Amino acid sequence: FCKCERAIDLQYEHSLKCTLGKLILQKEQRRGRGLVSCIVLKCNMCEKTYFVDTEDPKRNESVINVGAVWGTIATGSCYEHLIELLSCMNIPSLMKNMFYDLEEKLGKEWEAALLTSMEAAAKKREGNRCREKPNMSRWNTLDNGVC
Repeated sequence: FCKCERAIDLQYEHSLKCTLGKLILQKEQRRGRGLVSCIVLKCNMCEKTYFVDTEDPKRNESVINVGAVWGTIATGSCYEHLIELLSCMNIPSLMKNMFYDLEEKLGKEWEAALLTSMEAAAKKREGNRCREKPNMSRWNTLDNGVC
């Protein structure tokens, strides 16, 4: 569920109670969870305040943080480059230790996926080799293509 849709739904729901009020963006609260934040909306008439998280706060791992680290690594960049990019957009960055923890975790996941892919390719190649006809020009070699 898109968080911008949640803000629109909040405005609609609130207008049923406070017919003249509009929800006004007050601030963004950073809660030490990297690029995840909480948007604070306040009614200009009744002063009721709403809090909208940019991601589910109950999630163990942030999609936006993982995506930022993944994209940084995949483009051959590093933490310092991510900091520079985010600062150009006036976006506070995630903490250094959070970046490196996610980088290490992603590295392990990529390594496991690569190993699985290589094993599958090796099995496929071995299966294809068993179906090959012998290459007579290589008959005297140790590996003649016959299982």
